[in-house]
Amino acid sequence: MTQSSRIPHIHHAKLGGLHHKLVLESPRRIHYGNDFPVSGNVLLKHLPLLRGINSPLNAELFGPLQVDIVLKGEARIHHEAESRGEIFRLCKEVVTIHDGPFRAPADAEEVLHFSIKFPALAAPVTNTAVAAVQDGDGIWNFRERVSSVETGPLPPTLEVLHNSHSWGTFGSTNLHTVTKPAIKVQYTVEARVRMPGIDVEIVNADAASGGAPVFYDQPRVPTAIAQRDQTLTSDASQRFTVQNDSLRPAYEQPHGLRSKTKAFLKPVDPPKFVFDANFIGIPLHAYIGQPLSFAITIEPDETSTTRTNPDVFLDKCTISLIAHTTGIQPAPLKIVKTKEATFSSARPFSREDGMTKAIDIGVLSWVSTTFTFRNISRTYKLRIASQFTVGSQQLSTSRDVPLTIHPPLELDVSRPIDMEDDPDALPSYQEASRSNNAGDFAEDAAEGSAQVPSYEQAVSGHDHGGHHAGSDHGHGGFAGGFGG
Repeated sequence: MTQSSRIPHIHHAKLGGLHHKLVLESPRRIHYGNDFPVSGNVLLKHLPLLRGINSPLNAELFGPLQVDIVLKGEARIHHEAESRGEIFRLCKEVVTIHDGPFRAPADAEEVLHFSIKFPALAAPVTNTAVAAVQDGDGIWNFRERVSSVETGPLPPTLEVLHNSHSWGTFGSTNLHTVTKPAIKVQYTVEARVRMPGIDVEIVNADAASGGAPVFYDQPRVPTAIAQRDQTLTSDASQRFTVQNDSLRPAYEQPHGLRSKTKAFLKPVDPPKFVFDANFIGIPLHAYIGQPLSFAITIEPDETSTTRTNPDVFLDKCTISLIAHTTGIQPAPLKIVKTKEATFSSARPFSREDGMTKAIDIGVLSWVSTTFTFRNISRTYKLRIASQFTVGSQQLSTSRDVPLTIHPPLELDVSRPIDMEDDPDALPSYQEASRSNNAGDFAEDAAEGSAQVPSYEQAVSGHDHGGHHAGSDHGHGGFAGGFGG
């Protein structure tokens, strides 16, 4: 049960209880590979046996104490229609931070610091096969043997709901029912405390939560690889045809009742303007913390019948980041975030600018990167929806482009890390759990800036360690108005 400072825990052991609470130093940090260890403190507090309501037994706790830190991860797939689940154990790392004598006066608090790293690879998976062997008596014996051992990288933190729950529509679902995620990749760190041979009750304040969530993603990418991949782009083109009387010069347009009647009785085909909208340099690879952009150019076609080329305006360009996650059927398809891209000018396309407008998507903030692990895969695409105006007519087009999302670039070790611009310290994209409070991301921007809280502050939620599993119903995508 979770220990609260407001509700006294009734101890039954002779020496009362040893309460412990784990507090992360940087609960919002995204750990890319094992570049930074998971670090924090274990808060210990001895609460002796109560004689009466307010008369604690003034007893000192003394004896052997062992404190282990356990970092573990697992992936779960919940098949809603089949009411079954799959569980993949990803990792389990254990470090001992104290193994020896321990002394604590009544109501005293102790702080034990810890640091633990993610493993380089996920736990190996052993595949077996059955071999049939016939003995000398002609009897067939079936033996199980190891056919292969698979190893691979750890998958990123992820939580995805079933399609029926992804858009905030409950349907016939009971509002008081907790919806199980369709796919969940979660990493947690917890403390295990023992005092062998001592009659004291060990009370874990994190027991109900199962440990403090830790956000993980794949290792950072060398700059040279990113520079190569960022040159890989795609182009697209859309042809438009505009034909109406608004394209005529002003002096050719009918004025007055007689002219309009004549134009109605003896219609003449209105002029036609044909042009190609070219989308140039659409990125195929994106890196967390790096900007994304492309360009739109306008190319009039020679089949146009207008005397001069009319002005072409770009009204808006809407960018959507769409995630596709496999592992269940039907595979969830989710618009993670949408923003209005900015472009160079509200003026029409002009020859002075090469009939081109630069489109700024923004800086990509954290989302789970593209990955494949066992039965789970995560891919993305950009949806580019544009609207143009020519004369009195509006024209729209939409196109989806595949996008591979990578972790951030490797840190420049030649300069100190500025925590204020560290993209890991305060991710603007947080795949947050249903209990997420948006305010959690407005505080503690600087890593390790907060002091270690007291035990009472920690168990009452004042440790600023918002425990949020990543989920697709949070916010995120591109920074600068798109990622929070």
